[in-house]
Amino acid sequence: MSGERAGGGAGDSDDLDTDLDTDLDADLDEEPGTGPLVPGAPGRPARSRRRWVAVVVAVAAALAVATLGVGSLAGRAADEGRPLFSGRASAGELFPVLDQAAAPGSGYSGTTLMSSLGVDPSTPRRVARTSTADFWVARTGSGRVCLLARDTRDAEGLGGTCGTAAEAASGLRLPAGEGVSAVLLPPAAADGSDSADALVDEGYQRVSDSLWVDGDTARRTAEDLVDAASDRAVVVPSQAGAGSSPLPVFLTDRDATHAVVLACLQPVPVEVTVARGAPQRVDCSRDAAFVRFEGTGGPVRVDVGAPEGLVWAAGVVRCTGSLLGPVC
Repeated sequence: MSGERAGGGAGDSDDLDTDLDTDLDADLDEEPGTGPLVPGAPGRPARSRRRWVAVVVAVAAALAVATLGVGSLAGRAADEGRPLFSGRASAGELFPVLDQAAAPGSGYSGTTLMSSLGVDPSTPRRVARTSTADFWVARTGSGRVCLLARDTRDAEGLGGTCGTAAEAASGLRLPAGEGVSAVLLPPAAADGSDSADALVDEGYQRVSDSLWVDGDTARRTAEDLVDAASDRAVVVPSQAGAGSSPLPVFLTDRDATHAVVLACLQPVPVEVTVARGAPQRVDCSRDAAFVRFEGTGGPVRVDVGAPEGLVWAAGVVRCTGSLLGPVC
């Protein structure tokens, strides 16, 4: 919603995983993104790639004595004696997308990083996009599961971690880089498993079938989806919320068409109430929804009713007239 404001282990033989790789290969599968998540979205302040490097290098020092990332999630499941899968599950059984054809232009460009992790270069499948990074699941020749990441603002900002299929069943965690922390979890574990419950307790949000990100990243991503959905004059800037909560009270122009712009990271029905009107059911998703209403010339309040803990973002714009009706 841009525009003026209006109204008021390396390889299969080593358990040490690699977090960051400066890849200088030029044969990219797709043009690396350098801007916001969705075309047209106003840019968020870019932070230096050196910070990503500094954070991940510090983490890498700790990895000299432990495999990256899955211990806390796997440990909780083991302690409580509720394994997600009985017997041995393969990487493809855990993440069915690995056995599906790759979408055109969705390849992973970090060939040096993939080589250091032992990743089969034909296997990466993109599983999620956020405001600051894209994520892939991949597997090695020996069947280990890997989570790969790329900073969408810097083609050389690459990261990854791998674990056994047993570890991946409880979650593979990629530590924070540029403030983003992500966990790869099998789709079958998304609801009601110990690992999913643990992530919810930590404030993580599910952004795709198999990827969870920290709360700050989830909120930024939802706000960017709203910002990109409209270029009309902004009345209430996009802001993220969780569960049921209101937007700030704002003034409207009498008889002018306005719209609440709403986006969620996962498809879910929510209710939007404008002023004292009846609640309206809205199918909220990554494709922003518009709830239009006429201005009263006075203060208006918008309430969003959503499941507890669900992250969403919303804003309000002033629509403009056209021969075909209001454009929001």
